[in-house]
Amino acid sequence: MKDRILPSTMIFRSVSLREALSNIRAAGYDKAELCVVPGWVDHYDVKNATFKTLADAIRTVAASGVRIVAVNFGLNWLDKDGTIIPCAGQIARNALDLTSALGAKVMTLAAGPIAPPEKKESWRKIIAGRNAELAELAAARGVQLSIEAPHKLSIAEQPDDIAAYWKEQISTLKVTLDPAHITYAGADAAAIAATLAYRCAHAHLRDAVPGNSLLKYGEGCVDFRGYIAAICAAGYEGYFSMEFPTESAAEGVERLEHAKKFFAELYPETEA
Repeated sequence: MKDRILPSTMIFRSVSLREALSNIRAAGYDKAELCVVPGWVDHYDVKNATFKTLADAIRTVAASGVRIVAVNFGLNWLDKDGTIIPCAGQIARNALDLTSALGAKVMTLAAGPIAPPEKKESWRKIIAGRNAELAELAAARGVQLSIEAPHKLSIAEQPDDIAAYWKEQISTLKVTLDPAHITYAGADAAAIAATLAYRCAHAHLRDAVPGNSLLKYGEGCVDFRGYIAAICAAGYEGYFSMEFPTESAAEGVERLEHAKKFFAELYPETEA
């Protein structure tokens, strides 16, 4: 299990991609998930991407000694009022260019904004249609499109909404699971993960309690062993990204060291 647990660049969201990868490599990792959520983790400008910025990102990653195995791109197709974001399609294609160029196999999108009760069904259908179109483009590039649903404060937060969301999606679309978002909403992370594990393309690791998903590992109530076991029981053989935000490089270094120690103790090297 040790080799399947790796960092997300979200840990170093306050610094450049070059510095983030340098800190990850210094911590002993040669693989990572790249987080590029506009306005939250600006490690690549997906809104204004050009051939030059793409080439620069490829060179930065290649020089770092860290291989990017997945890209977390927090795109919503719909704005908070339910209107389609005009530039979302181009931004998604820019992110797909990045994912493909880096050789990453999974690209994760957001589930979608919170919907009023009377609009949930119509919004889910719009989102499902856009997801299906992008999933086809991604597959042609050798990339698996995955959606982070469940997610806190989204159209797929509560168990009933999660189930309804996935009923709308095409079978080739996959899920990126995160125990913190499930726990935040007051549900059992292992139980919910088990219902979607057959569809898992990537998984995150973050601790939480109901209403708070910004805790250090060990401070929340997530049963990581149970959560990981539930996903692996369905045949998942991919990676688990330690994903949590920090406000400085120094905090990121400290939190990553704590995370590394936490999971080393949870899964000793002698344990398969």
